[in-house]
This record gives sequence, C-alpha cells and structure tokens, in this order.
Amino acid sequence: MPETIIKKCLECGKPLGPGRSDRKYCDEFCKSAYNNRQRTGKVADPALTYEPDDEQKAREKQSAAMDRICDILVENRVKLLNMYALYERRLSLVEFNRFGINLNYYTSQHTDDYYEKEFKMCFDYGYHIDGDQVYLVYHGNELYFN
Repeated sequence: MPETIIKKCLECGKPLGPGRSDRKYCDEFCKSAYNNRQRTGKVADPALTYEPDDEQKAREKQSAAMDRICDILVENRVKLLNMYALYERRLSLVEFNRFGINLNYYTSQHTDDYYEKEFKMCFDYGYHIDGDQVYLVYHGNELYFN
C-alpha cells in the first residue's frame, strides 16, 4: 500500500490537512502572498518555510496509521455487505476466505440473539466462524462514522 503523501502550502510550507484534494494554500493570505510574489518575481525566503518538529511528525505518522486502519475496516465492511447480499446468513469458510477479509480488524463484538454466538462486527455487518461454516449478521445500529 503506498504511503500517504502530505501536501504542503506553496507559500508557507505548512501541511494542508483535510479539505479539497486540489488545494494549494492553507488560507487566503498565503494564496495572495504567493501570487503577489510570483508577479514580482521574488522567491520565498527559505528561513520562513515551515519544518514540522518531532512531535508534529509523530502526530502525522499516527494519523496516517489511523487512516490505514480505517481503510481496512471500511474495506472489510464492504466485503461483508457483498457476502451478505450473496449468501444472506451462511457460507462456507472457503467461500468466506475468497473475499479476503482482514480478520485482525473489526469495530466491535456482538452476541446475536438468533445464533447466540459472538460476532465480530465491521460497523453494521458481522461474521462468526464456526468450524468450516461462517455465519453472517446485519445489525443496523452498529454503524459508527464520525
């Protein structure tokens, strides 16, 4: 999986953070300063460019790790949704493994009233492996997106 590239403001060099993917500046002041500098032909002073400290680098690394985990969880949920649409409640372990679920990541555990078994949930879809059979469950109130 490719490493996340953090885009920086063309004027001050600070990380841009969340927002539009085609953003180039952190705010209107930097946008104006950059465009004014371009018109006059002046180059930026290297001493004014932003260099993140070790704490900021650690936060960015943690944020990238959390993004990767969130991507895995959402991917698992989509795979479970597809399985549930195709097989409804039960499928073989071989068929389950073909979907490529990452078993190390799930959002919660839920004991289902119908099966009386503990299911590993990825948001609102879950699975329980019992020997060579896998049971699927949809639990509508488990979805947590913030």
